[in-house]
Amino acid sequence: MNMNIRIESLLAVVLCMAAIVIPSASAQGTEDVNVWNVYCSGDGSRCTVAKEPSGDLMFTVFPGKVDWNTVQNWMLANGYPKQPAVWNVYCNGDSSQCAISKQAAGTLMFPQFTGKVDWDTAQEWMASWNSKNTASQSNALGTGTVHTYNGIEFQVEGVALKANAEQTVDSISLEGRNAKAVHVLEFAGWSIAVPDNVRVGHINVWYEDGSFETTDLIMGVNIAEWAYDRSETQAQLKHSKVAPAYSWPSTASSAYGYQGHYFYAKVDTDPSKPLDRLELVLDSDEPQLQIEIRAITLEA
Repeated sequence: MNMNIRIESLLAVVLCMAAIVIPSASAQGTEDVNVWNVYCSGDGSRCTVAKEPSGDLMFTVFPGKVDWNTVQNWMLANGYPKQPAVWNVYCNGDSSQCAISKQAAGTLMFPQFTGKVDWDTAQEWMASWNSKNTASQSNALGTGTVHTYNGIEFQVEGVALKANAEQTVDSISLEGRNAKAVHVLEFAGWSIAVPDNVRVGHINVWYEDGSFETTDLIMGVNIAEWAYDRSETQAQLKHSKVAPAYSWPSTASSAYGYQGHYFYAKVDTDPSKPLDRLELVLDSDEPQLQIEIRAITLEA
């Protein structure tokens, strides 16, 4: 009898020690350890939390694995998951104009879906509509990442023009083509100290006859710092954020993930006159400031 009591007592002690040594599943799970990252598509339009990348979600937001709370906070701060199912696509009578909205506005009165849909569904419909309506009307220079903005298809990174203190003018041949407008995606670098409404540069589109059209690049209006969302420099920014035309995930010069941005500018041109070249010109005397163009599309 005493022997049985001793065995039971010993077993109770062993079980108690095991409970201390081995943490319960509720106390320590995979959500608490550094096994996660945020993976995004090349254009930054889709991001998800995962242990490893899958499909086209290949770009990491953080330089290494992080814990569950860190990735969840990043997703929340950057607007993921995407917008809820409150959207539709509204078009005018001949479907020449379409837009994504929560409600019909102006002449855009005809919904394309029978009920509200999520943001991604509406975007996919618009991408299809854009490809049908712009394929024969625009000519993107170079080869890069296909991206549509305001109905204009770009080849992002298809071109690379740069102007800075060492090289204040850069240009690219337009090879005698005709266009009624030239669309560009551009940005500024090392520009955090430049205030709003300063002309940092301009774009000249030259015709073969020696005349030209021009558009100014105004800080905080149609151009801004590409790394505007980098947390380390947020407090130093002197100009306003411009609505981006193209964004992608980056960790450059930062301990945290953020979105890099390109911005949009347009030069109206005479479609009857052959084009010679496009020039990017720096106007600022800021010693470190740099402006660049990474996509050009000619609208026929």
